[in-house]
Amino acid sequence: MMRLEVRELTAVYDTALGELKAVDDVTLKVYEKETIGVAGESGCGKSTLALAMLRLLKPPGRIKKGKILYDGENILEKRDEEIRQIRMKKVSFIPQSSMNALNPVLRIKDQFKDMMVAHGEDRNNVEKKIEETLSMVELKPYVMNFFPHELSGGMKQRVVIGMALILNPEILIADEPTTALDVVVQREILELLRHIKEKLGKTVILISHDMAVQAEITDRIAIMYAGKIVEMGDTMDIFKQPLHPYTELLISSIPVIGRKMRLKGIPGFPPDLRKLPKGCRFMPRCPKAMRGTCDEIEPSLIPIEKRREVACFLYEGR
Repeated sequence: MMRLEVRELTAVYDTALGELKAVDDVTLKVYEKETIGVAGESGCGKSTLALAMLRLLKPPGRIKKGKILYDGENILEKRDEEIRQIRMKKVSFIPQSSMNALNPVLRIKDQFKDMMVAHGEDRNNVEKKIEETLSMVELKPYVMNFFPHELSGGMKQRVVIGMALILNPEILIADEPTTALDVVVQREILELLRHIKEKLGKTVILISHDMAVQAEITDRIAIMYAGKIVEMGDTMDIFKQPLHPYTELLISSIPVIGRKMRLKGIPGFPPDLRKLPKGCRFMPRCPKAMRGTCDEIEPSLIPIEKRREVACFLYEGR
């Protein structure tokens, strides 16, 4: 069953040098109880897509066109108060930086309470639920009396995940949840997200540039480049046989413990999103580019097999 669908979404940032298309004509379907990843280099539009899904994009960013359907209803047409009732209660969000997400002058319990009261909970009867939620994310109840600066980076991240879960939402959007954490804490956060997926039956959208993280937890992946989705499919299929040259290079950059291999980098730089090249956006960096085609025509996502799509002329006619 489909819970969330993005249709032909374009999100832009207005700059002094022109309109920057961070998300360009993206279509994405999210199904019940699956974990779907959105991956790509920094600046490809992943986080802008996540913010747009909850109408959290702020000026100079704006949604230019498209639809975002939650249970069949377009949330872009809802009033501000209606969308606030969906955020956190139906579709929750784990932001990229937990330190910036938490108010430094409020105790953790007060930050939980403010959000819960905004969604109709009685302020005097929420502490037990906060304790239970902190326990769920493996924190002791006394943590609720701390200020954010008294917590480690991993503890702050767990608090933010707890805040995203406490109203029992159906969909969880996690934007780079392991960024700026050491590898031990990253592992703990990944295990926590896996628990949320398997034990609580949540639908998870995981935004991360780290392909190893995507391989650990996701069922499907959408690969983004320069604002476009260039490949989509089941995670294991993509890692076993990447189709798009960009996906292939991303995966080949992952070190494998115990295997001696030369890591490949991706040559060149992503394009300026205000002045996109003609044809395929990856063409200037692509080792398999075909002159006369890739530099003239922009490829569209085409189905290759069941649950597999790719935007590349190498697969036309298949």
